[in-house]
Amino acid sequence: MAKPKLKSSLAAHQSRAAQAARLAAAEEAAKRKAASVKGGAGGGRKRSRPGEAEGEQQQQRARKKMRATVPFDALDSVLLVGEGNFSFSISLVVDHRLPGHQLVCTAYDSSESCFSKYPDASDHVACLRKAGATVLFSVDAGALGKVKELKAKRFSKVYFGFPHVGLGIKDQDRNVSANQTLLLRFLRSAATLLTDGPPPAALAAQAKRKGKGKRKEGDDSDGEEADSGVSDFEEDEDEAERVVRELAEAKQKGGFRSPNRAGTVLIALREGLPYFLWNLPHLAKSPPPALPLPAMQQKGEKYTADTVFQTVRSFAFAPEAFPAYSHRRTIGWRQGEAGLVGGERDEGKARVWEFVLRREEKGKGRGGGR
Repeated sequence: MAKPKLKSSLAAHQSRAAQAARLAAAEEAAKRKAASVKGGAGGGRKRSRPGEAEGEQQQQRARKKMRATVPFDALDSVLLVGEGNFSFSISLVVDHRLPGHQLVCTAYDSSESCFSKYPDASDHVACLRKAGATVLFSVDAGALGKVKELKAKRFSKVYFGFPHVGLGIKDQDRNVSANQTLLLRFLRSAATLLTDGPPPAALAAQAKRKGKGKRKEGDDSDGEEADSGVSDFEEDEDEAERVVRELAEAKQKGGFRSPNRAGTVLIALREGLPYFLWNLPHLAKSPPPALPLPAMQQKGEKYTADTVFQTVRSFAFAPEAFPAYSHRRTIGWRQGEAGLVGGERDEGKARVWEFVLRREEKGKGRGGGR
């Protein structure tokens, strides 16, 4: 079986001029349709021409993409765990222009297993490394502290996209316990690698609203319904100038740098059964005293319930905001198979949850930022 050609797919995603032209055509088609409907008022509803219908659909997709929340910016230091074919990492570089030297992309599989399960992964990895990203294999999301390449780094964003143990457990209760164990181990492990600094802008905005009495008494949502913003980094003119300056310095030095901001953990999950049974927000906010399945720990690993997060926000995962991303299942990919997120087999909505360590937890068992 021939490998998919990465070059052609990247070229398609980088054609911004073509996208602008399509959007302009879509807007023009929508105007024509509005004029035809207005002109036909009282005389029955007119059918849209094929070209107009297509333009309207393009416009809707473009507007939906513009509304999508993308929780990364060019100054972030980003750790991606549980990557399958590394297409999400590719999207951050290609679609969102994140500097490659600020990305560390990891997979649980060995390189041999990864390339066997996902035929397009080898091309993606080669592209990432060419862009300056670090790519690591055989990384357990629940034991990040044991990875020597990560020990000296601190990250402002640690992202786990659509985690699943992929063990084929038929018993629902045991399946839920296994995935909850995965999430709990990951949250505790990721906490040791987060940057220190000012709180995320979304959280600061919540506190401001709360101070003005705009949130109802007893509301413990922790911003779980927040769905705003293209980036969680709130910039004013001075801050924007600082970002540009630091990016230029980082590019000149060509090295990994961590921003001065409180690091956050992001986890993307599909909505509905069985995922809501995992109760992710509660696990982050009130971890249990013991893991549901302790046997999943590595040898010598000890779990405690003293790593507590608070929810910064949750927002809809928009596949159209990551054109280069193609979802892959933990068990691998078969020819002709469509992704379960954003593909032809899309089985429903997905949501990203963003968490930050509670203030009293900061500094516990952690090194300083870099």
